Amino acid sequence: LKAQRELMEARFKAVDARFEDINKRFEDMNGRFEDMNGHMNQRFEDMNQRFEDMNKRFAGMQWLVGGGFAFLSIVMTVYKFIV
Repeated sequence: LKAQRELMEARFKAVDARFEDINKRFEDMNGRFEDMNGHMNQRFEDMNQRFEDMNKRFAGMQWLVGGGFAFLSIVMTVYKFIV
């Protein structure tokens, strides 16, 4: 019985060591996922900034086009009254 108990204890130690190795792998994977998550968040923030910049440019272009149409309509109205 003593030999069997020693054998079982050795097997339990081997299983514990294997679980510790697996646990370490999972911790490493968690670290990688956290790094990837950080990189992805940074990329999304960069993309959001680019979209905000594009929205500003389009808003400026919209005012420019609207101002151009207003100017043309004023010029056409003035020309109609002059001629």
